[in-house]
Amino acid sequence: SNNESASGDEQSQPADDQSDAQQTNAEETETDEATGAGVEGTYVATEFAFEGPDVLPAGDGKLTMDNQGKQMHELALGELLDGKTMDDLHALLEKGLPKQPPKWFRDVGGTGAKPGEMGTIDAELTPGTYIMICFVPDKASKKPHVMLGMMKEVTVE
Repeated sequence: SNNESASGDEQSQPADDQSDAQQTNAEETETDEATGAGVEGTYVATEFAFEGPDVLPAGDGKLTMDNQGKQMHELALGELLDGKTMDDLHALLEKGLPKQPPKWFRDVGGTGAKPGEMGTIDAELTPGTYIMICFVPDKASKKPHVMLGMMKEVTVE
C-alpha cells in the first residue's frame, strides 16, 4: 500500500512542480532584469564589415547578426587565447586561410543570414578577446569575406 500512496503523491506532484517552476522562472527573469544580467549585442553585417559594440559584459548572452549587406554573411565567433591579438590573426591570414583554426582560437559559435535577415548565437562569454569573422566566399572575387577585411575584435569584460 505504500507504493499506491507514493504513486498517488507522484501524480499530484507534477502540477505543483509546474507552478513552482513558473514562479521560479518569473523570479529569475525579474532578477536578471534588475541586475542587468543577460548579455545582448547586435552586429550589422555589410560588405565587408561588422558594426556593433566593441565591448560586451561577461555572462550568458545572445548575439544577433543583422545582415544589411547584399550577400550572404556569417558571424563566426571565436576567442583568442594565450595572449593572442588581432595582429596575430592578421599575420596568420597573410599566409592564406588556414585549413584548421590555430590552437589559440576557441570556437564559440556562429550563425549565418541571407541579405535582409538575422541570425543569433547563444554563448557564454568569459572575459577575454573575441573575434567575429565571416568565411562566406565573395560572389565576385571568390575570396572568403575575412580575406577582404570582414572581421571585428570585441573585448568581453
